[in-house]
Amino acid sequence: MLEIEYAFGTPRKSVEFYETDDSGMLPNPIPDCKTKPEDHIFYITHKVITTFLSGPNLIPITTRFQQRLAKKISDPGAISYER
Repeated sequence: MLEIEYAFGTPRKSVEFYETDDSGMLPNPIPDCKTKPEDHIFYITHKVITTFLSGPNLIPITTRFQQRLAKKISDPGAISYER
C-alpha cells in the first residue's frame, strides 16, 4: 500500500480502506473474508482497469497520449537541458 500513499498521494484514510479489504480481486470473495460486499475495492478496481484499459476502450486513451506526446516533442521549448 506504500505505492498508493506515497507515489500517488492517496490520503491515509483511503489507504486504510484498501488495507482492510481482504476479499481478493475475483468476483467471489475469498473464503472467510471480513469485507462487506460493497467494500470489495480490489475487485472493483480490477474490474474497472480491465474493462477500460483494454481492448477497444484503450484506443481513445492511446490516441490522446500519442497526440500529446507528439505535440510535446515537436515543441522546441519543451525539452531543455538542466545544468
